[in-house]
Amino acid sequence: MTSKELSYGLLRTIFLLLGLSLVLFLLYKIAIVIIYIIIAIIFSLIANPLVTFLKNKLKFKNTLAVVTTLILFIALFVSFVLLFVPLLIAQGENLSLLDINSLENDYNEIIKNISAYFESHNININQLIESSNLTSKIDFNFIPNIFNGIINIVGNFGMGLASVLFISFFY
Repeated sequence: MTSKELSYGLLRTIFLLLGLSLVLFLLYKIAIVIIYIIIAIIFSLIANPLVTFLKNKLKFKNTLAVVTTLILFIALFVSFVLLFVPLLIAQGENLSLLDINSLENDYNEIIKNISAYFESHNININQLIESSNLTSKIDFNFIPNIFNGIINIVGNFGMGLASVLFISFFY
């Protein structure tokens, strides 16, 4: 093997690895789009019998059959969501009435009552709680974080649904 063949093979391997790395990086960056396309293909395969029925039996044009099918699926999805929205709204209203500062004060009051009870029985629980640093580790702001997470999930889901429906229209 000559040095020319060796350098050619080495350069070819380097360029192949760089190209493969670039392709994998691009696939990583557009992974969500690929997922949307796969879901749209599956959705199109599920909706195809209805589109075929509308075209063949009811003599709809292709575009009208696809739009009608998409509207029917959207209506089905919206009706399913509307079953659960009143329940979620009621739970949200109940949780919005929750006073986090009052909850924290009640928690601290319970801790004081427990420590007073144990002190009356000659057990120093206050020292155990302070040494474990338990009260500083409890974060009462988890409830707003849960709501922010839910809003984020709903927003991402809505964007994904719109993307899938748009892609499905063209399949």
